[in-house]
Amino acid sequence: VFQRRLDGSVDFFRTWNEYSDGFGNLNGEFWLGNRLINEITTQRSYKMKAEAVAFDGSTFHVFHTQFYLDSQVNNYTIRFDVKVNNNTSATGVAPKNYPFSTWDRDNDIYAGNCAQSFLGAWWYTSCHGCNFNGFYYPGGNHSQHYASGVDWSPFKGQYESMKATWMMISRM
Repeated sequence: VFQRRLDGSVDFFRTWNEYSDGFGNLNGEFWLGNRLINEITTQRSYKMKAEAVAFDGSTFHVFHTQFYLDSQVNNYTIRFDVKVNNNTSATGVAPKNYPFSTWDRDNDIYAGNCAQSFLGAWWYTSCHGCNFNGFYYPGGNHSQHYASGVDWSPFKGQYESMKATWMMISRM
């Protein structure tokens, strides 16, 4: 597991360096660290599973095969071959071949800063369909704050924050 959200106990609105190094508590909410994720995923072939649980108890997941994170020199760009969803109309967690962005290191293609606008850090384009590292809204509803929560738009839209999320890798 390299990402987990459970209860909002850890603030995920962090700097580039914090996402590089990792933060949180491995027994609770955490981000393992882009540097370590890169080290692990470039040694062998991995698949990645992302899963979300809504406050109503429903779940959603997606797999990405041949998953790895590129190096810091390449802004921890997300790489994968194929996505396999439990809902074929849905998108994956991130667009293929996009760099990671934080509020203090904007690598998205949007004229503004997606990480700053949506209170997170992610592989944003302009801006996202998934924001697992967004602001944790207890109870899920954040109708006054479009797309700033722990969102996965194909699953529950961009006004409902997830109760829990996790991302994990396993060897192929």
